[in-house]
Amino acid sequence: MDSTNPTIASIRVFDKAALFAALKPKFKVVNIEGFGDIRISEIAAGIAKQARERAEESKNDFWVHLLIFCATDLDGKKIFNEDDIPTILDSGNAGIDSLVAAALQVNGYTKAPEEKNLPATTTDASASA
Repeated sequence: MDSTNPTIASIRVFDKAALFAALKPKFKVVNIEGFGDIRISEIAAGIAKQARERAEESKNDFWVHLLIFCATDLDGKKIFNEDDIPTILDSGNAGIDSLVAAALQVNGYTKAPEEKNLPATTTDASASA
């Protein structure tokens, strides 16, 4: 094969394994002052649907159920369950807010603060003429 030929050089083989590796859930570690580190993991799309359904059924905010599904210890073991909702709601706002902010960010509901003011990019510069 001639790798200098732009047509041949631009041909790529679709790699499903690489796609799923890139889609693997990510996580962020949040430090809670006076306690230590908690891991906030990205949840699967099906689990996000469950969290929304439970929020509707229980009349609690979505973020509470999101925390139940994505807050873990550093080994990945879930920290909260639905019995903890009243205690979560009675907890100090600053600590809970830092967990919720990380949960929303890791799960794609909000952007990281450094991403909010990035300029928009064009998808196809050749289309403008």
